[in-house]
Amino acid sequence: MSDDSNDYDKIPSYERPWLWRSAWPTWFVMRRITKSVLAIAGLISAILVIFAAGTYLRATWTNYEDYEMLEPLAAGLSGDRLTQILGEPSTTHEGSVQRGADLTEIVSYRLYIQEKFVVSALVDDSEEVVMLSVLSCDGGFHPSFTTPGFTTASLNSDSLSSINNTQPDAVTISYPGEGSGGGPVIYAEIIGPQADHSTRFHAYAWGVNGVCDPANRLTDSSGSFLQPYTGSVTDAPNQMADFRSSTAPNFYAETSSGYPLIDSNVFSISPSRDDLPAWFLEEQGVGECEPETPGCLDGSG
Repeated sequence: MSDDSNDYDKIPSYERPWLWRSAWPTWFVMRRITKSVLAIAGLISAILVIFAAGTYLRATWTNYEDYEMLEPLAAGLSGDRLTQILGEPSTTHEGSVQRGADLTEIVSYRLYIQEKFVVSALVDDSEEVVMLSVLSCDGGFHPSFTTPGFTTASLNSDSLSSINNTQPDAVTISYPGEGSGGGPVIYAEIIGPQADHSTRFHAYAWGVNGVCDPANRLTDSSGSFLQPYTGSVTDAPNQMADFRSSTAPNFYAETSSGYPLIDSNVFSISPSRDDLPAWFLEEQGVGECEPETPGCLDGSG
């Protein structure tokens, strides 16, 4: 039996049919294949773009009213204006805070609880909001705030380290460690009123409130519990650097002009678990912390 390929090779090139001598069939086939591949790739790209745009628009449209509600909020508003925007506060109580060495001031603590976020405010006796804080445990909710330093803080989105990466020397980390029971477990990055007017004499902070974790604890990317640290960002241990680059903030807070961030045993810059009703914690998937939950503090939520 003869080998056809060998027979073909034995035929002199000048005696072969023109189509055999020409590269046209191969070029034509490859051209058609290339066009088909490019068309399929273009179709897939278009589908992915449409899907991404649809996902973004759906999320934006779903949260539009909430974003619109948060947009005008800022420290320095009147308490009446805050209530006009958010409705009547869910919780109100009074207490005293220390401002400087000799000044004690009575303020009203007001908590406004919405489905996807919580606003806490300290209002002084002149009805000025001297501190405002927004917390969201919803990972799909990304409100953005323009800070007094003209940077942007986006909740549940950008990493902690990206929010003020141009002035790391101005940032102080405050993480005293775990509270107990329903006490606050709060990691905060704080910028106080700057003498060079760069923050317009306001203080502001962003960070992570452990209330959004079922065990009321904070961990780094390896799952290890975050160790206490208070000090500058530039001197922070490696664990803090890992935490800052891998974790998004879930709260933002700011003060009106001339006020430091007020954080005491009476008021916190972000709500504690004891401040929040059970229905809100359950809605966020961070309800009661069961005693058998690993890391559950004192067996309570």
